[in-house]
Amino acid sequence: MDACDKPRRENLPWYETEAKVLRKVKADLGAESKAWKWLQKAIHWDSPDLKTAATEQILAEYPAPAGSKDDEGTPEINDSRLLRTMIWQSWVKIQASLMLSIDGNLRSFWYQVVKPFYRRHNLLEHGRGPKSTGDEVASTMNGALADFVSRRVFEYGGAFQFHSADIFWQRGKDQPRILLFFEKRGMYELCKWAYKNIAKISYMASRGQPSFLELEKFSKDFADGKVGTFIVGGFPDWDPFGWKIMEELDAKLRFLGQRVARDKKTGEWIQFKVKTYMLTSAKLFTEEDIASGDDLSLWPKEYQGQIQAWLDKGGGVNGKPIALSVDAIPVPKMKVQMERFVDYATGDQMDSKYVRIKPIDTDSIRHTFQDFSLDDDRYRIHPRDFVLPSPIDDTYEA
Repeated sequence: MDACDKPRRENLPWYETEAKVLRKVKADLGAESKAWKWLQKAIHWDSPDLKTAATEQILAEYPAPAGSKDDEGTPEINDSRLLRTMIWQSWVKIQASLMLSIDGNLRSFWYQVVKPFYRRHNLLEHGRGPKSTGDEVASTMNGALADFVSRRVFEYGGAFQFHSADIFWQRGKDQPRILLFFEKRGMYELCKWAYKNIAKISYMASRGQPSFLELEKFSKDFADGKVGTFIVGGFPDWDPFGWKIMEELDAKLRFLGQRVARDKKTGEWIQFKVKTYMLTSAKLFTEEDIASGDDLSLWPKEYQGQIQAWLDKGGGVNGKPIALSVDAIPVPKMKVQMERFVDYATGDQMDSKYVRIKPIDTDSIRHTFQDFSLDDDRYRIHPRDFVLPSPIDDTYEA
């Protein structure tokens, strides 16, 4: 018997709803899937209701490994397991009409549910510093939510109704399958110009890497069976981070294209495929642009592996690691490039005209499934401050 199939405390008011939800999740994921097996281990199924539990119960039910304590000698808890269970209970309670949907961003869940819980049980300091503000716990919460979403247990836009405003996008009226992508929100006016003057295609103006939360919302707008294959043309900066943005965009859209919405009549998943192309290239820049570009060979040693990978894929500038901003391309020249993109995409000539982004494994970018602060531009950080994201820990605590 699976861990989440075993009888649990039937006095919990959402018991019947949870049983119903689990049957559906198990059917969707598959009884032998890694995601279903992860769910069995990830949650404390015999946990009391975290909304009403006493502090003594919390400390007893969620002990940190080896009885570790903080600097002041206060017993610590297993935050990861606690937060995963809290998220699960909240998700089920919403579906049981015992809790209102969040109807906000991920920080709303922190302020409405998580932070009050931690304060109530004196698990956050009241002074100054990261622990008092809960930055570390909030980050763990974001990662826990991403754990569920990346394994298709639930969606950001489902019962929780999370949303954000990370990108500007429009579904094309005439040719929705052609998607023009800019990694910079400042290019939004160019997108609108293309929609009005070239063709009514789809477009997206982001700020660095689009959040998965917003891409989920975006993809649902295309899950109507009318878009069989997305042709994505991207104009990021010509550097390793711009290439990485296109790879992750392609991976996330492919993930969502597998199952993001069901057909209302048949109940079957509506699917779409994705082909992503790099529209930025070194030949679009002048000699003056190149002379003022950033020489990435001077960057710290820890980035040279990424830089070399980019050179292998895109070639840099004549084989040299010169980073160039797409902003340097004059608007008239950019408009011509957009016209060519639409022409080639319409005529199925993309493979002969542009470099296609090689699909990468979705599991390798699971850490990017969590939403991130709009105060930070993804991948647009000076190398002295840039920190590579840590992979999600797939081990489970006892």
